[in-house]
Amino acid sequence: MGAYFNWNNRNLPISTAWISAATVWRGSVALGDYLYNDAVMATFVYAPELSEADTISRDLDTLSIPTTATENLFLPTSGRFGSSIQWISSNPTVIDPVTGVVNRPAEGEPAVVVTLTAKVTFGSAEASRSFAVEVLPHGGRTDKAAVHDDRNAIVIPLFVTENIDLPVSGANGSAISWVVRILPPFLIPAK
Repeated sequence: MGAYFNWNNRNLPISTAWISAATVWRGSVALGDYLYNDAVMATFVYAPELSEADTISRDLDTLSIPTTATENLFLPTSGRFGSSIQWISSNPTVIDPVTGVVNRPAEGEPAVVVTLTAKVTFGSAEASRSFAVEVLPHGGRTDKAAVHDDRNAIVIPLFVTENIDLPVSGANGSAISWVVRILPPFLIPAK
């Protein structure tokens, strides 16, 4: 589904653009006609005609919430295609559904999983989508951050002339494995 736009000057097609129906497209186009030394400047807005259900479906598809939280969340109240979004939190003291403010557990306490539900309405149509968000305690780290820090802490000498010990775990608990690549004989320097 989409639409073609044709711009014509003296019955000569100057440009054709395919606009996907899944997008709202705005833009200015300057078209030149070198044959007659003319130029046309046009501004176009393409907004597809969507049913109420399609509007909700597309706005639900564009929603994205992180799976872990250590800071306040942005919870949009309107969708790209014009629907209204109301948020519901399974634990409003941890994640406020109106402001997106995240109240993290104290250091040493377990992480809290909160379900955020987006209730999307447009006209008489309504639908919802739920997101599970793990709120990490203060001082808590994501696995990705721990792996990143453990990887960056590895120090291997540039030149090795004797056996070295390679770490098998990082300071943050990451498991480290090693792969040895043996050079082909023609790359090994002669003694």
